[in-house]
Amino acid sequence: MKRTSNDLLQMEEGSLYPALQRLLKEELVKAEWSISSTSRRVRTYQLTAKGAKHLEHEVLRFEKDARRNYTGTGAG
Repeated sequence: MKRTSNDLLQMEEGSLYPALQRLLKEELVKAEWSISSTSRRVRTYQLTAKGAKHLEHEVLRFEKDARRNYTGTGAG
């Protein structure tokens, strides 16, 4: 994640899988076991329709807060 985001996104060690478990519990993602190209068993995650809707809401909320903070009209 750190590499693909050009160091923009960083996650502390040990926090990714608890976050994925929370997303699974809330049905925002679904998980599936498969075999990788190197013949290893891997678990892949996919955003659900509920997750996509939640993500859209969060992006809109973030953009609104960012605009408010950028224009100085927000409370902080």
